[in-house]
Order: sequence, then C-alpha cells, then structure tokens
Amino acid sequence: MATTGAWYYRLCSALSDPDLHGSLSGPVSQLPPVLRAGVVAKVAVLPDAIAIVSLRELAWPASAFGRRHGLNLLAAEALAAALSQRAVLATSIGLPPRLQSAAEAEGVRVIGPDRTDDGRTIEP
Repeated sequence: MATTGAWYYRLCSALSDPDLHGSLSGPVSQLPPVLRAGVVAKVAVLPDAIAIVSLRELAWPASAFGRRHGLNLLAAEALAAALSQRAVLATSIGLPPRLQSAAEAEGVRVIGPDRTDDGRTIEP
C-alpha cells in the first residue's frame, strides 16, 4: 500500500486540528476519543507497510497529467503514483469526475465504495 507526499500532508493537516470536521477528518472525529487518538497516532507515524512515493519520482509525469487532463496537484500526483507503482486508485468516497476520466484514459483501475475490485460500477 502506498500514498503520496501531498495526500499524506493533506491527511496529517486534516487530523492535526481536532475541531476540523472535513471530508478526511469527519469520519475520524466521530470515533470515541480513545479510537480517535489511536488513528491519529498511526497517521503521525505511518507503519512501514505504507510507502510514500516521492514527488521526486512523480513530478515529471504528474505535471504532464495535470496539463493533459486539467488535474490539480493532488489528482495528478495520485494518477502518476498509481501508474508508477502499477497500482489501482483506491478511494472511500469516489473520485472527482476529472480524475475519474483521466484514470480511465490512462488505463488506471479505480476501486471504491461504488466500484468492484475489477472496476465494474455498482449501481445504487
């Protein structure tokens, strides 16, 4: 399992403020205090099983994806990481439409709550 530096920063930033209740921190803020503290501790010091793909490796392809598909840094970096790691994009809330289209165009599989692990869409 891997993440990118920008996504890791975004998660750390969201969890560092206990009063923030956004898309990343919201589910964690609903946990009982002991569980919430455990999640924050694991994020603050990621387990070795979670790699962080360096922006040094991703900057060039991410910049191309940003221009080609109109993606912001987070989206372009995620797409570049998935391709460089020969991985899928995994999401808990679905991808923004632009990133979804870019992933399809670049041949990157997406899995999440609305997709099976073979990429098929689950109808509501």
